[in-house]
Amino acid sequence: MMSAGQHDGAVAHNLRSGVFVDGPFIGLRYSTGSGSGVIGVDGVFTFTVGETVTFSLGGVIIGETIGAAAISTVDLVPTDAKDPLSSHGVTNRARFLQSFGDDSDLRDGVTITDSQVEEVSRRAEGVDFDSDRFDTSQAVHDLFGQLGLRLRSVAEARNHLRRALRGIRLLRDVEIPTRDGSFLSADVFLPAGPGRVPAILRLGLYGKAFGSGSAIEASAVQASETREDTFFQMKVGDQRATSPFENTASANAHDWVPRGYAIVRIDGRGIGKTPGVVSPLSRQEAEDYYDAIQWVAGQSWCDGQVGLVGASYQATNQWAVAAMHPPALVAMIPFAGDQDGYRELAYPGGIYNEHYREWWFNERVLPARPSADGPYVDFLKTLKEHPFDGEFYTNDIDAPLGVRCDKIDVPVMTAISQTMMLHGRGGIEAFNALRGPKHLLIVDAAYQSYMTHDTLKDQIAFMDKYAKAKEVSLPAVRMIVRKGANEIEWRSADAWPPAGTAYQELFLDGSDGSAGWGAPQVDALIQYSAEVNGAEPRPGAYFYTEPLDEDLDLIGHFTANLFVSSSTSDADVYVALRVFDGEEEVHYGTREESPRAPLTWGFLKASHRKTDPSRSTAERPWHTHTEEDYLPLVSAEIVELAVELLPATARVRAGWRFRIEITASEGPGVFQDIARVYDPEYHAGAVNAVHTGPATPSRLVVPRIERE
Repeated sequence: MMSAGQHDGAVAHNLRSGVFVDGPFIGLRYSTGSGSGVIGVDGVFTFTVGETVTFSLGGVIIGETIGAAAISTVDLVPTDAKDPLSSHGVTNRARFLQSFGDDSDLRDGVTITDSQVEEVSRRAEGVDFDSDRFDTSQAVHDLFGQLGLRLRSVAEARNHLRRALRGIRLLRDVEIPTRDGSFLSADVFLPAGPGRVPAILRLGLYGKAFGSGSAIEASAVQASETREDTFFQMKVGDQRATSPFENTASANAHDWVPRGYAIVRIDGRGIGKTPGVVSPLSRQEAEDYYDAIQWVAGQSWCDGQVGLVGASYQATNQWAVAAMHPPALVAMIPFAGDQDGYRELAYPGGIYNEHYREWWFNERVLPARPSADGPYVDFLKTLKEHPFDGEFYTNDIDAPLGVRCDKIDVPVMTAISQTMMLHGRGGIEAFNALRGPKHLLIVDAAYQSYMTHDTLKDQIAFMDKYAKAKEVSLPAVRMIVRKGANEIEWRSADAWPPAGTAYQELFLDGSDGSAGWGAPQVDALIQYSAEVNGAEPRPGAYFYTEPLDEDLDLIGHFTANLFVSSSTSDADVYVALRVFDGEEEVHYGTREESPRAPLTWGFLKASHRKTDPSRSTAERPWHTHTEEDYLPLVSAEIVELAVELLPATARVRAGWRFRIEITASEGPGVFQDIARVYDPEYHAGAVNAVHTGPATPSRLVVPRIERE
């Protein structure tokens, strides 16, 4: 045998170099038929073509494989397992080698010292890498106890190896400096090879642990690792049915990094290891986001091109930073978020989104702080103190930051989640206001799986076009047309609403509870209780059409123009459009998360009925929601309301019929009873009425379009 690192001169000219993709494992010994050596700081071992390379540590054989330019711990163990990471032999060897590393993310690989090698040679007898009791092995326990090292968990070892096999290098808890001398904590996922790539960022408040939350204490770190390992052992369909995100509402590293992007997940102020005060949608957050974009652009691994990708909150907070025009920002994908602080995030229809916002802030945001007493701005209190639209929603430093999208010039791909209780409006409002390159995706309430699966290729093509200057053709609008019973088809358009959309009126008739394309000839009314008691069906006015004579495609905006009255000073008016095949409801939710969603729905507090003609369009009304325009009801007085319903798509089959529901609270499929506040002053004991007929022509306006 030749000395370490050398081979027989006769074969030296045929030498090849190899590396461990999950390493380097500096200090690991290797041998072949023609020579031997120790892996050095360059991470390289050498061999000749066709040779078997054996790897060992302190005389303990780790495993062997045919030499190749790139190998992993997986290659050291013969296995027939469909998932090699499920093999005890693979997992135990990975745990053993990785446990010599200093960093939790193994960003610089593993360095095994001479003294550690000597200790292994003295104490490794009895270590069985193929045992299913590796954890409880006395030999393993004694060895690592003497070394003063922690044996990495099964989940940690698998996760690192899995990332390496996908070509992903993780830098955990990177500190991004901010203009005020503080920093933001971030996890950075990079392609394993050399070179500079565009970066995809998201800044959020849910924590950057796997799934969500903060991983600071050892137990939380292990819980995060376990969630990650469990997620990747699932089948894709099971991932989609639970949560399809590696981290809530964020781009998945396993999707983007192998395609040549860096992923950067940043914790906002007061979250995880980022110091400061939690302050949602504040100017501070937008400035931090700006600083992060510019810092990332200047890193050695970034080519200077930065994009944003995120959903829900991590879509909503993109608008504010884009309006600040950070020079490195080249494209953004706010997927299913809100754009208007009052009309979408806090008071849709003028009704406070109280129960949902309480759940969101108390159960999703605050638990991501490093401790239960971490400081925060009382976001809920400030929302409650501002029940009308106004300066608070545009200028206050610790309130939702109003953004004019016509001032944003960076390319945008946005999306809406039609029929969901939130995120169903802002994307369209932004799309129609934007003046730069723009694309719109119309998905469904279950937007999560649409983001990570169905439209992933659209998002990557978009970023390839604007961050990598690739020649890519993208339609302005790409949408699902829901066909009922979980069926969909994809359709493209040049604008929203699509060209050819015609608005048709369905008139309501209170004399017999019918609805039709012709106006009724007699005035009538239907009265109903405004009590909120969870009864199903909800007390309300229900109107049915006759079965349709032909298939009908509906794509666009819906408005209910209603004449209403109440026995009290106000009324919450909820309108839902459902479809029935005989007596059976046809459900338009496309995923299990929304099986009873109506075709579309909307709501309005009657005292907020004032509209702004300059901002209203033929497609949808624009309510001012200002204190100056507050108009309480007078008992029994009839007033006209224009209730904005969510934009939607649907194909309604011949023989099916519509049901229009008008109630005082939400019905099935809209997360009823957890979303909004109901004021007993005008609900308890109150009676509302819908008026129909020539003098009070209540009607639903629907967007009809020719079928492709």
